[in-house]
Amino acid sequence: MRLERTWIDADLTNIASGALPAAGDPFAYVTADKVARVLYRGVFGGVHELYLQPGASWIHADLTDIAGTLHKVDPQISAVVQAVCPSGRVDKSPPIWHCQGPTRPIDALLIAVGLNDVGFGDIVETLVTNNNPPQSDPTHIDQIESLQSDVDAKMAVLPTLFRQLAKSIGDNLSVRRVYLAEYPDPTHDENGRFCNQKPEGDLFGHLLLPNTHLHFQLASGPSNAWAPSGIDAHEAQWASENVARRLNSLLKQVADSQGWTFVGGIADAFATHGWCAGSPDQFIHDAVTWDPYRPVQRFIRTYEDSRYTQGPFEVWRYGDSHGAMHPNAQGHEVLKNQLLAAIRRQGL
Repeated sequence: MRLERTWIDADLTNIASGALPAAGDPFAYVTADKVARVLYRGVFGGVHELYLQPGASWIHADLTDIAGTLHKVDPQISAVVQAVCPSGRVDKSPPIWHCQGPTRPIDALLIAVGLNDVGFGDIVETLVTNNNPPQSDPTHIDQIESLQSDVDAKMAVLPTLFRQLAKSIGDNLSVRRVYLAEYPDPTHDENGRFCNQKPEGDLFGHLLLPNTHLHFQLASGPSNAWAPSGIDAHEAQWASENVARRLNSLLKQVADSQGWTFVGGIADAFATHGWCAGSPDQFIHDAVTWDPYRPVQRFIRTYEDSRYTQGPFEVWRYGDSHGAMHPNAQGHEVLKNQLLAAIRRQGL
């Protein structure tokens, strides 16, 4: 819409450099100062704004990044910025702090991309609540086909985002080496097989849940009072092949194309340490003896791990704990060791 209130059609993502495609319908309005603004949710879930001032070009702002920076500025971040900017002259204007003077070279810049960057949280939710028989091939299930389309779209935009990131690093930082880390594949048990309705009593394994106690609606619909949760071997295999392995292959290509060091071996280190790995006694949870740092076979947190570590415990909020499917302390130890080994191999 032009400021004189006549309607035109325009691809705003092409007009504004760095603007991500929208995942839903945008909301447009004109403020009192005659600035045209378009708000929308991007393909990665963030909130974005495009705005047009009179006589200017469209400008893109990632409101998620801006809000995140304003809330996350703390002494640790300040210490890092001060280390990179030895002069102490720091421009703290959002969304990203900048050095106003010359910076010392960064020895090793570590970049990690998680499965949530391609919507893995939504994928897990769909797999958990998909109540088709275990022998069903999920590639033929409507929900999985929809997920596949979303994964394809998010995978397709990642190379462009990495090129933009590489340019920003080159334009704004002095970096000796950049390391891009592989992501764990969380889908295998202690024998290297795909997780199959394990562990018992966990949202990822096999658990009968009343539909009304879930924050999301089970695939079976509201007519069933109880429905099983869980991820079977076919679904785990689909997630491994179409999300985890595919993302890691793309990360390797990105690292090679940008001259970065790809830190591999991480997925292999998790090959017998997925969310379902271990004997039944390793999946027992109680509020008195639960220790999130107790050594176990699995390197990935189950839903019950997350619930007992950070809550919530209310039955009616079952499904609302958001720490599941992330590496536990042992998993992070693996990540640390792989990164340090890669850095040391290059003499840093």
